[in-house]
Amino acid sequence: MKFIKTILASLLLLSALYGEIPLKGKWLTVFLYYDKSPNSYVFLRKFKNRHPGFSALIEEINWWRNWHECTLVPDITVPNGRRLYLQSLAILKMGQCREEFPTRGQIIASLPPSGYNMSRVRDQAHSINALLYTGHIEEALAALQSIMNSLNGQYKHFMWYGEDHGIGQDYAVSVSQYFGNGVENSYRNENGPNIEINGFGLTLWNLCHYIEVTEDLKFLEYYWPKISRQIADVLVTLVDETGLIRSDSGPYRKHLPGKHYTYTSACAYRGLVDASWLARLIDDEDRAGRYEDFANKIRINVEKYLFDPEENTLKGNLEDRDVESYMDISSVEALNWIFNPRDKVSKGTLTAFDKYLCMKNSPRGYRRIANEDWYDRQEWVFFNLRVISALKKVTNFNKAYRLRSWINDQATQNFSLIPEFYDEYNTDYQGSVPMCGLGAGAYISTFWKD
Repeated sequence: MKFIKTILASLLLLSALYGEIPLKGKWLTVFLYYDKSPNSYVFLRKFKNRHPGFSALIEEINWWRNWHECTLVPDITVPNGRRLYLQSLAILKMGQCREEFPTRGQIIASLPPSGYNMSRVRDQAHSINALLYTGHIEEALAALQSIMNSLNGQYKHFMWYGEDHGIGQDYAVSVSQYFGNGVENSYRNENGPNIEINGFGLTLWNLCHYIEVTEDLKFLEYYWPKISRQIADVLVTLVDETGLIRSDSGPYRKHLPGKHYTYTSACAYRGLVDASWLARLIDDEDRAGRYEDFANKIRINVEKYLFDPEENTLKGNLEDRDVESYMDISSVEALNWIFNPRDKVSKGTLTAFDKYLCMKNSPRGYRRIANEDWYDRQEWVFFNLRVISALKKVTNFNKAYRLRSWINDQATQNFSLIPEFYDEYNTDYQGSVPMCGLGAGAYISTFWKD
């Protein structure tokens, strides 16, 4: 289907700012043209030749075509999958700040006018992961440098009802998000701030992926003192007497005092395994062994304390006891990063997800947890995408592809954008649209090996 649309826009010339003549109005005609056939570009170029003011649009189209020339695209067979893959990558590029230091490189969680148009550690981690998969190293490096050069420490100590919930030492990754100037920030309410530990492990995961792809040992050597002392060493000190990462605000910004979330320990395990590999590259054998030991400790205690043998499933946290309370879709990261895809934990947990958290109508995905809160009952698209990765690991490819096709179908009808939620009743888009890292980035990553 072809459509042609002409828009007339009145542009005010700000000549008065330069001491010239008073403001005058001027009209610019913008011609938008869409056609699935390759002749679209021929038509546009002819129009450009007749209308010199139209060149800005042509230049923008050519810029994006050139930028995508280096994009790595796997074999995508799902209908409209390639289009959504490339559109998602464009979302990540548009979501990255290109101003100068200290803002340069930050990738926001969602494009304006969303309220999530700020850089959040977890969201940016999945954006960086996707950029590395697709070959856009420059953008991934800029995002990593924005983290490594950020200003943190506001929550080194934080007293709340007589207890210190702070990180306890100098640290290099925000406990939640960043202001535009690179300074750490965290949302607060009457229950205090979010203090999230998962970002430490996710950042180590990104750093390892970057070194694997680029072999940029100069970057690693330069930043290793900060990576080791203020990220990986910090994770080690945050393992408490349970052998898990201590209680925190978790993946859903639940404020204080928090819980021992499976998700947080899974991210820490992933990060410490990757930190061990990085330490060996830098010949820091003492740290490599220590990180490996603590990763194994977390793995053992996740299975010991967070696996319910009666329900044959992972619990979402240590504190909740009954299955209706502890079932949590974020536990899927333990399947992606800790457990063998063929063992009882992976199989049992995926089965429990279907039993307790799956939306009513197939092929729909999953709600967050099983309770009556509106926020929790919606279909969480990000965790749908993470479940796809887990399904691929257990070789349930048919179900993984059906779930991804479901997301593709919704995006095809919504300008190739991925939202925060699907409405529980009618699948309308809810929450922020589009999501960058937790939407576009996570979608791209489903086509690659995690």
